[in-house]
Amino acid sequence: MKTKAFPLYAAALSFVACIVTAEPPRDAEYRGAVKELKPLPSVLGDQWVSAFGLVIEDLNDAESHPVGERAAVQALKAQLEPVGVRKAADFSFRVPDDPSQFVTLRVFVFDAPESCAKWWDKKYRHDGWEKFYKPVEGVGYLAVDSTESPKRAVAIGNVWMTCHSLKNPRDHLEIMNACVEKLVAAMKPK
Repeated sequence: MKTKAFPLYAAALSFVACIVTAEPPRDAEYRGAVKELKPLPSVLGDQWVSAFGLVIEDLNDAESHPVGERAAVQALKAQLEPVGVRKAADFSFRVPDDPSQFVTLRVFVFDAPESCAKWWDKKYRHDGWEKFYKPVEGVGYLAVDSTESPKRAVAIGNVWMTCHSLKNPRDHLEIMNACVEKLVAAMKPK
């Protein structure tokens, strides 16, 4: 009896594991606040803190930003809106006593997955792209690593992200993975 029940039990566990770890479909859309995708600096260790970064929840609402940021929001709107970006954020992290310990994550939320895919193709599928990027295998979403610096780019649904680090060649991966985890959790059907 145990031998007959075990395969059913194992199959049930495998099914549950697939549900928990499944990535959202490529056409999934993130509609939440971009600030909700910010990873905690402690992902990198206790000595890390957040650094100033611009978070734009709506490119059409520069007035909601402090006066000193409005010109930057307007400039980014002119650059990003034509390609379909509606929200953007720069999340940076640093170690206060070591300026070379710095990681920057940039998140762009597009109006639709199709706009994001079009941008991805332009950035990472142009003639000769293989000299600058290599695909990341086994992650369940579009991802490439730079061949020139510690940098990763990811596209999931209508969200495109880039992350790079200055010193440690793995810090950017920790931050990116934490952001991807938040994004995937937010995109799963409720």
